Amino acid sequence: MAEHFKHCKYCGREFITTNHRIGYCSDECRKKMYVIKIRRAVEKQNRKRAQIPIPVFVPKEHPERDKRIELAKITGVHYGTITAYWDDKQKLKKVIEYKQSIGEAKPVNLDKLFETGE
Repeated sequence: MAEHFKHCKYCGREFITTNHRIGYCSDECRKKMYVIKIRRAVEKQNRKRAQIPIPVFVPKEHPERDKRIELAKITGVHYGTITAYWDDKQKLKKVIEYKQSIGEAKPVNLDKLFETGE
């Protein structure tokens, strides 16, 4: 078997291995790097979540509440999602189009809905 000289992806120490796919000098380094990767993934997910606007409470007497409910019924998109993006119509339209593309919303012509102002 061929021996490979490699550098550990965690500590940088040089080591010899017969398996070309191994990237760490020991189980300790492999486990420490795994923890770092998990933390990075969680941080990335938290940053994505922070960019999503928080839905605003809309009182029952609010005049636009019925429009939001009607749009939710027509498109099949959750009322909370529509409320979160209500102030930015372009983002709302993109969210609905995305949900339609992955099959989570009903196929509706959005141009007609947004031309009439919902």
